[in-house]
Amino acid sequence: MTQPGQDPRQLAEQIAELERQIAFHNRRYYDQDQPLISDPEYDRLRRELETLKPDSPVLQDVGHAAFGEKYRHPVMMGSLQKCHAAAEILKKFAGAELTLLPKIDGCSLSLHYENGSLVRAVTRGDGVEGELITANARFVQDVSAAIPPRGQVEVRGEAYIAKADFYGKMDQGDAALANPRNATAGGLRQKDPNFTRERRIRFVAYELLGVLELTTHAAKVTALQSWHFTTPPVEIAVFTEEGAIAATLERLRAEFEKLPYEIDGVVIRRNDQAAYDAEGWTGKCPKAALAFKFETEKKAARVIGIDWATSRNGRVCPVALIEPTLICGSTVSRITLHNLEWLQAQDVAVGDLVRFEKANEIIPKLVEVLERPASRTVLFPETCPSCATALLRDGVDLNCPNPDCPAQFEETVIHLLDELGIKGVAGATLEKIVAWFRTQGNRKFHPWEVLDLTRDKLVAMGFGPKQAENIEAAVHRPRAAADQVLSALGIPGWGRRFFEILLESGICTAAELLAGAIPDRDKVAAVYSLGEKRADALLEGFRTRVTFLRELQARVEIEQPASKPADGGLLAGKSFCITGTLSRPREEIQEQIRKLGGVIREAVSAKLHFLVAGENAGSKLAKAHSCGVTVLTEAEFAALCAGASQPPPPATAAPTKDLDEMQLRLF
Repeated sequence: MTQPGQDPRQLAEQIAELERQIAFHNRRYYDQDQPLISDPEYDRLRRELETLKPDSPVLQDVGHAAFGEKYRHPVMMGSLQKCHAAAEILKKFAGAELTLLPKIDGCSLSLHYENGSLVRAVTRGDGVEGELITANARFVQDVSAAIPPRGQVEVRGEAYIAKADFYGKMDQGDAALANPRNATAGGLRQKDPNFTRERRIRFVAYELLGVLELTTHAAKVTALQSWHFTTPPVEIAVFTEEGAIAATLERLRAEFEKLPYEIDGVVIRRNDQAAYDAEGWTGKCPKAALAFKFETEKKAARVIGIDWATSRNGRVCPVALIEPTLICGSTVSRITLHNLEWLQAQDVAVGDLVRFEKANEIIPKLVEVLERPASRTVLFPETCPSCATALLRDGVDLNCPNPDCPAQFEETVIHLLDELGIKGVAGATLEKIVAWFRTQGNRKFHPWEVLDLTRDKLVAMGFGPKQAENIEAAVHRPRAAADQVLSALGIPGWGRRFFEILLESGICTAAELLAGAIPDRDKVAAVYSLGEKRADALLEGFRTRVTFLRELQARVEIEQPASKPADGGLLAGKSFCITGTLSRPREEIQEQIRKLGGVIREAVSAKLHFLVAGENAGSKLAKAHSCGVTVLTEAEFAALCAGASQPPPPATAAPTKDLDEMQLRLF
């Protein structure tokens, strides 16, 4: 909603930037299990967007089913609307009977039983469609293989790794994992179910579908207990004033912290199932439930040193060394300080007392400096901490200009292995390999040579025969998609997702990029979300990495992309953008467009051929009308894909009156 005196163009830009940030952090949290910001920071972004554009489709997005065979949930597995104050709870639920239970920080899992036998286990995915992991679920502790026979029943709950099984064990050593949630997600998605068992993943059940005689949420949890499922503690409450809510939440936080799993809040929902169902849904969130989020834990510690480390691109970045401090279940002794300018802006020095938190309980992050004693000191390096080369100042960064810097070499190899999906060669193993390279006279080694390692060479380095065989098997002729190989080049600002966007734009093909054919700079810059800076980095990256690209192709088996339709494909040469809420996952529709020869666009412009608009289409619909772009309802799009010369009238009302009255322009 536009504020008085606010420039509509600035408002649109503000909304677009918020949508971009939220979409990016959705992918990091839901799909990659690698969140970069704290829950409160993420919630702040969402609240700001909800104020400016409450119908934004980004607000309905909770992730994507990204692995294995897909399964459509009979009843949507949505997310929960978040709140941070007792007043919000009272306003919504005053006088209603509620259940309160811990918000478990794990991975949502749905178990399907038929006549008492487990027949299917599904992850949440995007809430509409998840991933089938039935074989793995049978190795999850506390998942019952059988329940009392009674037709079709669905049990929902959270898969997790107990704090006692994770901290001090899985977060240590070469194969250290970031947190229990990431470890759980990875353990559920392995092809070998034994890997799931090794992770000691457990299950706690809190919802039961398909047993109609149970009319309250509390009764369903009791039934789950009688079927020998582990369930969370559930409290029944009725609130009529804020003070009682605040006191209850504070008490529950203390009680829930003693549970074996990580928790980050309290789930509050109507106990009466009929009342719960009657309220319905807002997007992918049930209206009759809220998630009260606890504030991120903060701790104070003294800075005892500042360490400097060289990255693969030569940036020398500061890290604050602090007194070892226990926070969120693990001990923190290092806090990243980003770059030289950020360090100076925050005015952090050795001897300072600082407050820090774990962003999303994962990444240690400086909050503020509490005390700056007179004896404080900070020394900026003049030479690279890895190779002693004189550093150069470049804007906000200190850079090592030495292309043969050992730290840059090692970090580049780590990046290469990560992007190609090669596991088991990291930490001490890689350090040992790199150290061996350095002892081989004056010969210069290249990152791609890690893919040439043989058993005999590894044994000569000091590895045991079995370990040498495992490393050779991991690095020899790996299979990878074209965008993985391109991302492995390490071009600044160009991760795998941006290569996917570039290839989806249609201005170049994977074969052309792998051949070193650089697309037109201005065309790259014009692609949505890329821009001029990233386009310049791409051109410079290809210019300086010609040999790297050639050597990778000689060592990697590049997976061929799915065959594309002939030039005469039904949608060949036509571009599509999708907006609003649709009956099918957006990715499914995009894949259908690609198979028929069409191209996906992320933004609406006069060059776009079609906008597929679902409910709550928002600003893209208005822009399509202003640009003269043909707008299709979902029914009209389906008819178009079926090859109809004229689409039939929509089966349901179109999202707006304009759509009802429009005249569809076909090819």
